[in-house]
Amino acid sequence: MRQEPILIREKRFNLLPYRFLHRGMEQRVRRVEQAWDVGVGWRQRAGHYFRVRCQDDQLYDLFHDVELNAWFVRYPRLFFGQGLRTAASAKGKLRWTFT
Repeated sequence: MRQEPILIREKRFNLLPYRFLHRGMEQRVRRVEQAWDVGVGWRQRAGHYFRVRCQDDQLYDLFHDVELNAWFVRYPRLFFGQGLRTAASAKGKLRWTFT
């Protein structure tokens, strides 16, 4: 999986992400759609996953690495043409979104 570091600005109940900084833009979580934990394994670090829907209606998979105490947004590895679609943003630019 590809991942990028993010900065958590605010949490709910001292656990759930509520506001985070991603690529210079602040995102506000509207809803946590799914949460799960992973243990240490081959090519895998222990941590907590949160699939969140933000105010812009985009889904993000956030990962909290408990060993590093760091947060990341994770993207699945995709094969050419699989799981991607383009959508025009409000400014008329094309952007890729995962399906």
